[in-house]
Amino acid sequence: MKNMNIAKKISIIIPVYGFGKYLKTLLSSIKKSRDQFDGESEVIIVDGKPNKENEDIVQSFNYKYLKCSDDESINASRNMGIKSAQYPIILFVDSDCRLEENLLNQHYLTYLNCKNPRIGAVLGLTLFEGKKKFGFKIMDQTPFTISFQFANLMEKVPWGTCTNLSILKSTLDNIRNFSSDWPMKIGGEDVDLGIKINLSGYEIITNKEAIVYHTSETWSSFKTNCKKVWTWGKSDFHLFAKYPHIQNPDIPSSISISFILAFFILFFFLTNPHKYALLFFILILIFNYILQILFQAFLKREENIKLLHLFFAEIIYSIFKLGFIYEGMKNLKIKPIYSMTSHSLNQVSYGWGNKVKKVWSQLYSLFISLFILFILIKVF
Repeated sequence: MKNMNIAKKISIIIPVYGFGKYLKTLLSSIKKSRDQFDGESEVIIVDGKPNKENEDIVQSFNYKYLKCSDDESINASRNMGIKSAQYPIILFVDSDCRLEENLLNQHYLTYLNCKNPRIGAVLGLTLFEGKKKFGFKIMDQTPFTISFQFANLMEKVPWGTCTNLSILKSTLDNIRNFSSDWPMKIGGEDVDLGIKINLSGYEIITNKEAIVYHTSETWSSFKTNCKKVWTWGKSDFHLFAKYPHIQNPDIPSSISISFILAFFILFFFLTNPHKYALLFFILILIFNYILQILFQAFLKREENIKLLHLFFAEIIYSIFKLGFIYEGMKNLKIKPIYSMTSHSLNQVSYGWGNKVKKVWSQLYSLFISLFILFILIKVF
């Protein structure tokens, strides 16, 4: 049965945080998309760090501008926008994106034509645009860009990024919007929302024709990306702790292997004191880490991945895992050391071949590192 009773009315909510570099581009694209949409729509900008420049830009388009406290989380900003929204479909977009002209039509038509009575949200496709600099190319070798492609990979999803996600107002009312008690100011909130939607009996349907373009520029700084993934790793622990059903065993990560190796070396030198113990300890850990990446590059050589990109991508992912483990340790939990969050069988099985290659590379590097350590001790 089709959802013919849904009014052709959409509220667009965009949280910003002071930084309005891409705001004018976004709002211009929204205007074009609204012009293509013959229903009613409204645009609500919620600024977490209000300033006159942003306010003037928003008012020049005659859109609604709300001010949120600097101390508030991204969830508080989005909830403020939801409270102000008056239409039955609410579309969330990020401030460093721009809309395809047909976006609003595509989201509305998905609800209108969907025969699934459990539809509660629609996830569109997010494509990165702009010059792909070194920092972005590194991120593109990690799992962190896959979620933007969910609409290309699945018909329904366990969660979706808020770069291109619409939700029925009735669904948000039933799940009580974004979690007001989420412990992170930013990070993990979209995953938390998706899990709440699915646990409440609704489904998130995808539409790969509903397209938003995300600038790659905001993902181009290696330093900024390191900070991002550290935060994402910490937020992943809170998802892990909040929802036991997404807790699953994980293959050993580079960080886990390094912990094991560090424990072994420390134990050895405590029982067999050596004058170069600290130097050997540091050198072997660095050597082991580099060796893991070299073996991975060798095993994935047919994929034509640049070694330098793979090396820094592994560092990025290790920072994520370290944030996950750190937050677990801070909360007196050791399970994150050998576990992961997974939201579906697709996620568990995705890239299984690469995971197997990674385990073998870790084993090779571990044995060689221990052999080199043995040689160093004998020689010095």
